[in-house]
This record gives sequence, C-alpha cells and structure tokens, in this order.
Amino acid sequence: MKLALLISALTVTPLLTTACVTLKPMSGGEGVILVRDVAEVASCKALGGVSVRADPNAEYDIRNQAAALGANTVLITSYTPELMEGMAYYC
Repeated sequence: MKLALLISALTVTPLLTTACVTLKPMSGGEGVILVRDVAEVASCKALGGVSVRADPNAEYDIRNQAAALGANTVLITSYTPELMEGMAYYC
C-alpha cells in the first residue's frame, strides 16, 4: 500500500508542477508590440513572417519569435483558433 502511494505521488507531482507553465517574453520580447493596422507599420522595415500555435501563450510566443528576428513590432495578419500569424517589423 505504501509503495502504491509513493509511486502515485512520484507520478502525479511532476504532472501538476508542469501543467501550469506560463511563458514570459524573452529578453527583447517584452518590447515587441502587436498591431492590427497596416498604417502603423507603413514606414517600418519588414523582417519576416512569424507564426505560432494559437494557445494561451500565443502572444508571448509571437513576440519572442519576432524579437529573435530583431523586430519591435508585429502586424497580426491572421488569428484563427489554430494559428496566429503576422509580419515582424523594425520601426
């Protein structure tokens, strides 16, 4: 009985501690802004497309991806239940 409880505790505890992981923007990602209006990036330099799976961390993920390209702005071009897509810009 004690062995079963120990095995159960060792199995469940790691699952509970990893199930609620929330990503934070990486260094530089916190400075990336998301916009939806093309006029806001009209004078900016396009650096490339970015896309992430649409989940609770999608905004952090797309900011981090854009920051890795050297961007400070993302124009969101599509947001479906499955995918968030945009174009990364340096303004």
